[in-house]
Amino acid sequence: MTSNIKGLIGLVKDYQLTGGKSKQSYPCLNILRKINTNTCQLIQNNQTRWNSLFSAISRSLNCRERITKFCQEYIPGSGVKALGKDDLLSTRHWQELEHLHDHLEAFYEATIMVEGKYTGLADHFQTLDWLLLELEKTQQKFTELAA
Repeated sequence: MTSNIKGLIGLVKDYQLTGGKSKQSYPCLNILRKINTNTCQLIQNNQTRWNSLFSAISRSLNCRERITKFCQEYIPGSGVKALGKDDLLSTRHWQELEHLHDHLEAFYEATIMVEGKYTGLADHFQTLDWLLLELEKTQQKFTELAA
């Protein structure tokens, strides 16, 4: 499961970092770029802030129906490779992204709780204790999912 998650994250990051203009050819990424997202644009990942990946996964999950529908109805133009089975996110992939999102949310909340000029060292230690508990829960959850 770890390699699948790395692959999913890589696919999302590759699309977001390159705007769909990847050195590798992922037809699904080019499709995502063409999706009409007037009210809910896809979020681009930022390498300097880890929580941008959380935001990108959140938005992708919010746009899941539109992404899936577009991929199902996609008709490639001439000279364009058709979508293969490996280019599409399966139900299992979406479930893995949902689990990853749920567990990254704790880190997002922790970041929000300690940012700003009115937090002290005690706030950071308390947040770190809470995050360690969340990590233990996450490890147990992913161990169960892998079984």
